Amino acid sequence: MYAIEELVISNKPRLDLAWHLFIYVPLVLRPQFMRHFTSSKYAKYGKLPYIPLLLHIILGVVVVFRYQFKALASGEPPVPDVLDVAIGITNAIVSWRLCKYESRGNPRIARVGFQVMGLMVLFPAIMCYKTASPVWYNALAKMHNAFVYVRWLLIIGPALGVFDGYHELYTISVFFGGMLGVWEGRFPWDGILGVPLALVFHMGLVLMERFTSSVIAPESSHSNVLLRLILLIGLVEVGTYKTPSQRKVAPGYSKEIGDTKHDT
Repeated sequence: MYAIEELVISNKPRLDLAWHLFIYVPLVLRPQFMRHFTSSKYAKYGKLPYIPLLLHIILGVVVVFRYQFKALASGEPPVPDVLDVAIGITNAIVSWRLCKYESRGNPRIARVGFQVMGLMVLFPAIMCYKTASPVWYNALAKMHNAFVYVRWLLIIGPALGVFDGYHELYTISVFFGGMLGVWEGRFPWDGILGVPLALVFHMGLVLMERFTSSVIAPESSHSNVLLRLILLIGLVEVGTYKTPSQRKVAPGYSKEIGDTKHDT
């Protein structure tokens, strides 16, 4: 057992790279993935802006494999540089931009779940800038895997036969895919910081969205600067507004949107 443990430790960069090739290459080779680069209709189908979606995909792949090849080249936990920090912060911002338009699944779990992933990318990126720590760099790189785990759960989910439609599958996939990415990131204190922090972010965003959407009306967004800022960064989705004359969630959120064949 000790010999196996030593073998794993001594070959950790190679095994880590092999794992990432295993989870990334099949998705990259899927026709649905390549169509993202040849047509904007898949972004339109998901009601997402085309250029930010492409940028999000490219930046995620770049930051992950920069980490992997730096670890393989040095044989030691790599240290982040300015480019890694810049890519991480940029992708966190792009992720939040995309969250504003997310319309699939339960908005207070799926959309907020993606927002949490964005925060859990931004936080280690800032800490990488402040500390240049290999621990925070690992968290930054591995957190990007959360988006990939969401896709794998969406692919595997229908075969399990336990989900009541795509709406439920998408919601659960986003939540647990995000948690898997946080767990794999091994945030400081031997990973203890990660999942609890993500759950705190999630609950905080949900409470903020619930409170704000219950007290504002769409017509007030034209005159309220703070509200316009909240809408711009996607803290409140227009579809969850409750107007004085119609106190209910917009009907677009009560039906299933999308299907697995259009996801990467």
